[in-house]
Amino acid sequence: MTDSVGVCTIFDHIKEYGLECIEMEYKFGKVSKAFFDRVYQYVTSSECDATYAISSSTRNEFNGTDARREYYADGTYRTVYKKRIENVLLTGPVRFCVSIEREGQDDTSAPYTMYRTKHRDTFSLLDGAIKVDMTRLETNDDRFSDADDYVYEIELEIDTACQTVLYYPLEYIIGTARDLALKLHDIGSQCK
Repeated sequence: MTDSVGVCTIFDHIKEYGLECIEMEYKFGKVSKAFFDRVYQYVTSSECDATYAISSSTRNEFNGTDARREYYADGTYRTVYKKRIENVLLTGPVRFCVSIEREGQDDTSAPYTMYRTKHRDTFSLLDGAIKVDMTRLETNDDRFSDADDYVYEIELEIDTACQTVLYYPLEYIIGTARDLALKLHDIGSQCK
């Protein structure tokens, strides 16, 4: 199903941490603009069952720990802690990742010197149980210093906060997201 991460393992994580704290996503990592554009064209076409949900811009700041500050439009922020607990390579750069993500007290042990500003278009499938995030990213992260304009990222997330995630079997949601992730990888890989 997800290769080496089975649904039983995911259920164990859900039982231990709660569904609302578990983040499951298929991550493509950094992709080329041509790859991104090709996938975006498919996701917005009538061939894909995805529907446009929302566009957003958010700023996150990091201090080298598990903490990240997520800023709201009014300048206030919340601190979120994320820890990856599963990370499985599927094909090419596509990974299935399961993480614990919780809001917590601000971490002031180190200054927040790295930022990521995300310009994201989100599309949904299965009545919102799956989100396709198409993100253009501005950052001062040295790992992306070769980017000419934006860093491009694609993610498919099982939206555990969406009520419809309770209507479909989890195996079906994860499998549908996996199949679409692999299809999007194939579509994006066709660019020259």
